[in-house]
Amino acid sequence: MATLKLAALSLCLIASTPAFAGTSSTCTGKTGQPGSFQLSIESGGIPRTYRLHVPAQYDPTANTPLLLSFHGVTSSGQQMEEGTKIIPRSDSAGFIVAHPDGYGASWNAGWCCAPASTEDIDDVQFSRDLVAAISQAYCIDPARVYAMGFSNGAFMSNRLGCEAADLFAAIGSHSGEIAIQSCAPSRPMPVYHIHGRTDTVVPWRLGQESVKEWADLNGCSTSTTPVYEKGVASCVVYSGCPGQAQVEFCTVKRFGHDWAMYENTGDAIDATDQIWDFMKDRTLP
Repeated sequence: MATLKLAALSLCLIASTPAFAGTSSTCTGKTGQPGSFQLSIESGGIPRTYRLHVPAQYDPTANTPLLLSFHGVTSSGQQMEEGTKIIPRSDSAGFIVAHPDGYGASWNAGWCCAPASTEDIDDVQFSRDLVAAISQAYCIDPARVYAMGFSNGAFMSNRLGCEAADLFAAIGSHSGEIAIQSCAPSRPMPVYHIHGRTDTVVPWRLGQESVKEWADLNGCSTSTTPVYEKGVASCVVYSGCPGQAQVEFCTVKRFGHDWAMYENTGDAIDATDQIWDFMKDRTLP
């Protein structure tokens, strides 16, 4: 059985949900077509590449959710796409998913990771440019744009939660942390975080500290309520969070720096399902 490490991902996707119908017919003149594409844009004077998947039922007149999915360091958008097997979920749930490629297979998420961080690549602006480029061709719901990532990609989704809360409605973080000195989101940010208890690459306690920081930033209380428990997996949600800005923290016992899936957690939890199910109903205020 393959495992997801920094450069290789593997996920067995099992659950499915009904497709989005779109909130309303608000777009005209959108020429993008369903399918899977390898595309490129320029951001900050640098050519950047990404993979885009648009489900077959996409309606060019109806608002459609968009998810940006960020890979780990030394990996790629293609590996993230293939390894997480999120495409079947995109097809069944009706959202568009983009898998960008990091600069030198890395993201400038703060102190990590090189070469993007050491060359001060503006990956926050790249993320904004990517959403704008996709929105030019497709009917993207501006209230339902999301980001998730693994490891360095999770650091990146956390940075977007801190610095682009006007654009991203919610973030998902797997085996990551906040990697910038000061996180000051413009509004409370819904956050779903999952972490292996025995992770030695990004230790679990760093993820726990980031989750506590998000809870504090969102104005949640310090108390938590259990919301999920199965086998080695358990999840808690912080109490008293305002509106949709929940902070949820899931721990997988006896689990390292890997993407949690049914196959490698004893059928306990599937990270892709959990993250998308957390995000899908959250919208920008």
